[in-house]
Amino acid sequence: MNENLLNTEIDKLDELYEGLKDCIYGEMPVGKMNKALGLLVKIRDQSATNIQRLAAMDVGPVYPILEELERAETKHPAWPSDPIHAAAVVQEECGEMVKAAVQYVYEGGEEKALLAEAVQTGAMAIRFLKNFNGRKTTRSVTDEFDCSAT
Repeated sequence: MNENLLNTEIDKLDELYEGLKDCIYGEMPVGKMNKALGLLVKIRDQSATNIQRLAAMDVGPVYPILEELERAETKHPAWPSDPIHAAAVVQEECGEMVKAAVQYVYEGGEEKALLAEAVQTGAMAIRFLKNFNGRKTTRSVTDEFDCSAT
């Protein structure tokens, strides 16, 4: 994220703050209005801080993972409902990444293949986190999930 984009986002937050402030005037008792405005200032400042943190991060490698995640969810919308089978999907991708790494280092394998496996592993790890429901069940939606596809 470049400096101009960051400043644009901060300007938008300031506009939102001013617009909300204008809406509040006259419709709330002064005490509640001051409390609401104080909260808006905190929200605006925290948002600006978060935007600055994001701007400083190198998130470039994340974009291919998110694209792969979207592709995989579209191609294979079903996902195991239990953590064991879901983790197995991540493990399967991780195993393919290790295999690609061995081939890259010892067998003249392609860097492109290794990086593709790393992206797929990251996508499945994110999918695991997105779908984790906290239940300790061993039952899975296997009839809706094709275990051979990633």
